[in-house]
Amino acid sequence: NELLKLLFKITVCCHSDLEIVSNLTYTLVLLLFDRSLHITSLSDQEFQQQTFSIDFLLAKNFQFPMRVPIQTSTSSIVTTALNRPDPLREPIVQQKFRFVWNTLWHGNVQQLDQDMDTKSFDNDKQVEFQSSMILNENDRKCFSLTYTRRTIRLELNLLNESNNHESVIETLNAIRCLLLLVTHDNVHLIDFNQLGAILDKYFKVVPSSCQDEKLLQSVFELLEQISYGLHLSIKNDDHQFFNWFKHILLNPFISLVASNKDFVELRQTKRDLLKKLFRFLSSFYSHSNVSSEFFTDKLFANILNYVRQSSSHTFSKLTLITGAMDVLHHITTKSQWFVIFDNEYLQQMTDLLIAVIETFHEGRKEASSGFMAYALIRSSSQTLLNVILAMKSTISTSNRRQEMSLLQEWLEATRTSFDWLRNLWSYKDTEIRVTSYALTAVFIMDDSGRDILFSTQNRLEEAQLLTILVDEDECSLVKEQVCNVLINLTYTLIDDEAKLATGNSIVTLPELISAINDCDFMQRIGSSVFSNLYPFVALDLDALRMNQTTSSPVSPLFLGNLCSFLFNLNMLGVHNDTLELITLLLSFLDVRPLESEVNRNVTTHEYHVFLDNMFYMYTIIAQYLRLTLESNLNMINEAFTNENLIQIISLLAYFPENNYDRSKNFWQTKINLAHLIIHILLQQCPVLYQLTNNTLVHFASELFSILTLPLQTMINGSISVAISILLQLLSLSIAQCTLDQEKETWKKFFDHSTDKNGIKIFNQLVLIYENRLNTESNDTLKLTVSNMIKSLLNISVTAKQEAIDSGFIESQIDHLKRIQTKLTLFSLQSDKCVSKDDVLIDECVQVLSILNNLSFDCSSAKDILSSSGLIPFLHQLWCWAIVDIQLLNVLLLLLTTLTAKHRKSCVSVCSTVLPSASALVVQIPDQQRPLSNLLSYILRLITKASLSATANNNITSSKNQIIEMAFDVIQNCSLEIEGRSIVYKLNFFQMLIDHFERVSRDINRFDRRFLDVIINVSFFTDGQTNLLKSAEIFAIIIRLAQTSSSAILQRQALLILRNLAFSSTNKARIVAEPKSIPTIMSHVLSKTSDTAYIGLTALWALIVDAQKGKVAVRSSNVLPALFDVKTQQRNKENLLCYHAVSNVIQLLTED
Repeated sequence: NELLKLLFKITVCCHSDLEIVSNLTYTLVLLLFDRSLHITSLSDQEFQQQTFSIDFLLAKNFQFPMRVPIQTSTSSIVTTALNRPDPLREPIVQQKFRFVWNTLWHGNVQQLDQDMDTKSFDNDKQVEFQSSMILNENDRKCFSLTYTRRTIRLELNLLNESNNHESVIETLNAIRCLLLLVTHDNVHLIDFNQLGAILDKYFKVVPSSCQDEKLLQSVFELLEQISYGLHLSIKNDDHQFFNWFKHILLNPFISLVASNKDFVELRQTKRDLLKKLFRFLSSFYSHSNVSSEFFTDKLFANILNYVRQSSSHTFSKLTLITGAMDVLHHITTKSQWFVIFDNEYLQQMTDLLIAVIETFHEGRKEASSGFMAYALIRSSSQTLLNVILAMKSTISTSNRRQEMSLLQEWLEATRTSFDWLRNLWSYKDTEIRVTSYALTAVFIMDDSGRDILFSTQNRLEEAQLLTILVDEDECSLVKEQVCNVLINLTYTLIDDEAKLATGNSIVTLPELISAINDCDFMQRIGSSVFSNLYPFVALDLDALRMNQTTSSPVSPLFLGNLCSFLFNLNMLGVHNDTLELITLLLSFLDVRPLESEVNRNVTTHEYHVFLDNMFYMYTIIAQYLRLTLESNLNMINEAFTNENLIQIISLLAYFPENNYDRSKNFWQTKINLAHLIIHILLQQCPVLYQLTNNTLVHFASELFSILTLPLQTMINGSISVAISILLQLLSLSIAQCTLDQEKETWKKFFDHSTDKNGIKIFNQLVLIYENRLNTESNDTLKLTVSNMIKSLLNISVTAKQEAIDSGFIESQIDHLKRIQTKLTLFSLQSDKCVSKDDVLIDECVQVLSILNNLSFDCSSAKDILSSSGLIPFLHQLWCWAIVDIQLLNVLLLLLTTLTAKHRKSCVSVCSTVLPSASALVVQIPDQQRPLSNLLSYILRLITKASLSATANNNITSSKNQIIEMAFDVIQNCSLEIEGRSIVYKLNFFQMLIDHFERVSRDINRFDRRFLDVIINVSFFTDGQTNLLKSAEIFAIIIRLAQTSSSAILQRQALLILRNLAFSSTNKARIVAEPKSIPTIMSHVLSKTSDTAYIGLTALWALIVDAQKGKVAVRSSNVLPALFDVKTQQRNKENLLCYHAVSNVIQLLTED
């Protein structure tokens, strides 16, 4: 096209040079003729008879006005001129040529219009064209008409000044031609206020003559053209036209349509007027933004009156009746259109529409123009469908005892046969068949409707429906509705379990299974149905013609409905799924059709319908696959590959700009796909998990982009659920990263990207979290966002640093204090402790979990938490924690994290805090009154656990977990003098003695934990002194090191002995014990290198700087054994043990 425009402009510019013009014209003709042959615009008869000419072909396809002699002797096709007037000389062709010439000169229509408006209209001057264009006066006049903005304004002024019928009609037709001439966006050049004021005076006069009616015909033709232009317009400022119709035209139209005369009494101009009025109303009410407010019950009743006159199939009335029915069809598609009518009127309307269908079905058999009845039957059946749906959603008022719909009442009272519906099933007209099966799907949902449809007289065969689905020649639109019939049928079988069990159902499950098996339905849908999917079936029909497909293309909506039918079959226990079918359905979860170039060549409305259908298909396929794979776990490993996993997650990560909120199924697709992927992750298949995790990291930026939505949008039901499930998926993927290599992929994304993803995502999550902070703790979005924050803080260093820098820790502690205040008020009001199910406790658990992940392995976060009063707050919260296991669990976990390698936190846990008012309101016995510090409370937990273990060895796993964390806190705090002081004061050593001195005891899970604490205590001088004060503890340590059946306990006891041996004051005490040196030597001779090394260092600690120790060891005759150990370690090349034993031998052999 650009080449043709360039050649054309050169021809215009060089018009004075005949040789150049001749050559360029000849080139243009050949180029256009070559393109004409590819258009295949000729009929076979014309082509075979060779009765066309190049001039005729060019004029037919391009209205090309230039003529040059063509040497037909060199042409591959012999052409002959037609014996008809030259079309290039016709005035309309000449006028189009001038318009195209002027348009090309300016570049495009919009630029032409803008140039004309700024250069001439504002200055009110005559347009001066390019000097190289030689124009006479007529040419100038013709060219000026191409400037539509200026001309429409002039025509409206002329219309206002017209004072007779002829001039008004001529001006209206001129405006309509201007709208037809250029583009559909020219409707916005009309000043509707001015046009409305002009037309209003015509509607105030009742038409009484043929001239009046012809004038109104021209008015309706113009209004129809405006309405059509608004349908195609890419602009959205058309509300002015609709408001103008609502306030100016509605009432006059009601009086125009009102007529009590029969058709025969109307003169022809009146009939033509009504036809044009109905055409305009049909176009107007087909607009999506026209609501039920734009019509009244009077207008509806007057239009319906024309339909009532169709008591016989008189085809002279057909055009007018069809026009009226089209208007009713478009009106009844509007939401809540029926609320202005009573129930009886809707039932009468239903009976009338069925009578019309029956009448013209019979009439078309005998009338020569019977094909004309198809249009009326089509509109009547579509209108009937809308009325039936309205009756279904309307509650009957006649039966007060039982709540039933108006449709159910109508079916029970009036219908005994659906002969008219059965006739519609066999129509050749596709739209009629589509509507007939849509009506069947509605009727089958009602018990009475099923009784009629499956009666002997109407017998609807399941096999008939299944055969339609696998028919390769049947239209997908029909198959969509047939699927709806089967979906509703199987849904009733699922819903009505009582009838299904007793066998009283009209259609039984065995009958349906038999019909499926008889036609090999499950085997045929893969090859003959699913393989013909063409997503662009409604957008790119030319591609289908080029592919020369022999079978009907499968639409996304049909595929979605078919999967919904298969879903219901699975729910009924019919499992005929094959790996090939699952693999094929997985291949349809592809984002590429959404990004295709085909989508750019359609209107906005068509594109949105396409998106809605595609996302509906994605939603149902994902839902069906999820159900199938949950019941057949072995198929997951076989069905999923790297390719289709990438394909599915890329679809999940598809977020087009400004389009995702337009499709109602968009968010449901995200929900179902995320559920499907979560199901894969939960199977814990290593190969699939690795593929899924890597793909999720690859698309993580797109998936996290959902957090950029406006906050008000996020609280929407489906969007909130979609955000929650996506964050749940991402949290699960991060949580399942147990290996360092798996964690590294997420760390690279969060911490090592140039986009600073960790910081950006954390800030987005915190924004949502703080927005939902005052909602209930069980709010789904709030829970998933808080879990995602925990996962992010657990793995991202940059997110932790951002939380520290942004004051997130301080805000969470303030929030905790507000929660604690509410808990206190609750306790004061109810005079009892908070129940386990209280939402405030859950809120505490969420916040403390976030702080735990934030402080893990982060000393700066621990500093802030310690200095911000968190430990005193936890002290006050303890009274609620002891009655709620979940709160106690997370509180101990946080204390374990805080006290790990952090002295300040340990000191805070051990510090004395006065009980607050909130702690005093908890009514507990005197002996259980709160102690002075958190570590005391934690030691009390271990005391209770020890006592309960004595009475009953069966401790629940939750309590075991709590005791384990309590030991962790004590173990951490025992590294500080403040913690050890409390351990000494509260008789921890006596607990240890009681624990190990029980009679006939087995190895207890807490044995190791007691020794962990003693190991830490034995590192310090004060701890060693306190340990050796008790002969029982020393005896227990020697016994465990010597005779314990657990290697772990032996090793721990040996470590304690080594720590004690390093103290010069304790060496004599150890040597004095007869069993100590043999016990240590038994470990030195151990085959385990680690144990042998600990034994050697313990032996070295006993003899270094201790003469009594050397003497005692020498007297034990250990040197031969030590030399053997040295030889063995040299052979093993264990240098650590070799040097250790060498040092011991050297000390023992010294004088």
